[in-house]
Amino acid sequence: MTRSLSHRILLVFSLATIATWSVSLSGMAAEKLVNQQGTIKKLGSVGFVIVTQQPGTRYAPSKLAKEFQQDQLEIIFSGEVGKIPPNVRLIGTPLKLTAIAKADTKATAGVKELKGIKPVASGTGRGSANKPTAIKDKAALAKTFSDKAAQQAILKQVDFDKEILLVFRWAGSGQDRIAATSQKTKDGLAVVFGYSRGLTRDLRRHFKVYAVAKDAKWTVENKGFARPGRPAPRKVPGARSAIPAAPTGITRTRIRVR
Repeated sequence: MTRSLSHRILLVFSLATIATWSVSLSGMAAEKLVNQQGTIKKLGSVGFVIVTQQPGTRYAPSKLAKEFQQDQLEIIFSGEVGKIPPNVRLIGTPLKLTAIAKADTKATAGVKELKGIKPVASGTGRGSANKPTAIKDKAALAKTFSDKAAQQAILKQVDFDKEILLVFRWAGSGQDRIAATSQKTKDGLAVVFGYSRGLTRDLRRHFKVYAVAKDAKWTVENKGFARPGRPAPRKVPGARSAIPAAPTGITRTRIRVR
């Protein structure tokens, strides 16, 4: 059997299995992903998958529109995750897409995220999304990234005469997100990294590397939970603290014990 023929058989079998899983999904609970950042990757002649910042994570979408079948395309997606059946080899974890859009690739002044950098372990346990490692020169780079190939990949994307590196490493929900914004102020350029915590209980490792202008002042802000449209807490007369508002479609009942 030729290699190209085996690839075609694998592709057909993968698509058939994913389609079968998508049909049966309605009768079971599935892990849901909401507004996740990802990249479309082409696997030779086999097909397209979605990769994320999570090491070893690769999703095989059930239906991927032709406009998104582009290698290295940055996207924002939502969907329901399935499971790979026992003794079955697929090109990725089955994913039933519920939403997909091209990511906004407009450059943010004074800050850029580096791509294609291999994750490195943190020397302080899980690390912290609020306390990134600052790297200001090649000597500090070598201490953090011992791999020579990783050093070269970074040096192609950063100029230490004008920029510093911020390395974010932490463990948390798979829906955790960090987004960088910048703004010109009277004191100069201000860069803010907004950290939003996810609501899923799956413990995932996150790794992001940013180059920030040396003359910029940067901060990390906690944005709370990454739940779009979450209602604000409501104040109950006579209560010592606010009671969180009930999610849409759910009625909260107060029971008084005498």
